[in-house]
Amino acid sequence: MQSANELSAAVIELFAIYHPKVPADIGRLDVWERQVVLDVAAHNYDAAAASLAKVKSVWDNVKASVLEHDGKDVAAPFLASIAKQEQALLAKDGATLTSEAENGLELIDALEGLY
Repeated sequence: MQSANELSAAVIELFAIYHPKVPADIGRLDVWERQVVLDVAAHNYDAAAASLAKVKSVWDNVKASVLEHDGKDVAAPFLASIAKQEQALLAKDGATLTSEAENGLELIDALEGLY
């Protein structure tokens, strides 16, 4: 799964050159959120923290675009998911972190649908 996620990241960067309808940052959110799941599965909470930091950074970049596309109803639950992931990470609660990251992935699918 790690190799597949790395390949997804490369494909997103390739497609970003062509300015797709869905911003590349939405795809980046997908990659980094999936990476959180992979990091937790490997019991690497330091890596999970770094991956979650990337999720937050990418979200900061794309949030305005999401809101411009009437994404308020998806943005709020996504922000709540990030907060829940942060809490689970601090507690080193792998099950909750994985579950909430998977919820984040579902919300990212909804973000894609805005475009």
